[in-house]
Amino acid sequence: MSSTDESYLALLNNPIINPPPNQSTEVVERRDTKAAEATFKTATSAQQTLKQASQHLVLASETDAEFEAVNIAWNKKELPTAQDLVDLGLVPFNTPCKTKSLDAFFSTVIATDSYGQSEQLQALQSQCKSLLGDNCQVYLMGEITIHVFILGLLLHEDHTALVGLQSLLVHS
Repeated sequence: MSSTDESYLALLNNPIINPPPNQSTEVVERRDTKAAEATFKTATSAQQTLKQASQHLVLASETDAEFEAVNIAWNKKELPTAQDLVDLGLVPFNTPCKTKSLDAFFSTVIATDSYGQSEQLQALQSQCKSLLGDNCQVYLMGEITIHVFILGLLLHEDHTALVGLQSLLVHS
């Protein structure tokens, strides 16, 4: 074996450069939330509908993370602030936050779609609008690793919930 081949094999077998498959190299991790799930039918039904509507869709970035349905019991009659999302344990303390309307967020996502998901993304946007109405906000939490929360406020009798989707954008 030549010295070039040996150098190449040493590179491939270096556990720092090329870790074995059983070691996790993912820098981004989902945070455990302190929030309880809302159990009233309107919230659980909306969560299930959004889960089905977002199935197999990814938010195109360096991670291509899938959308996940969110359902959080909420005790306020307004959408959360960035600090509320921190208090719920959804993002770390001092995470920068930008907000967008549902239409502004999806117009950007659809315009930059490179996976041929435009029609499904438009259907997901419509589903979010029909379920969440005007009580909906998109939160972009972070700078390089951006936690995306599409949250709407659902009210039913004396119960309130935040329902929507979450995903992850990574732009380095």
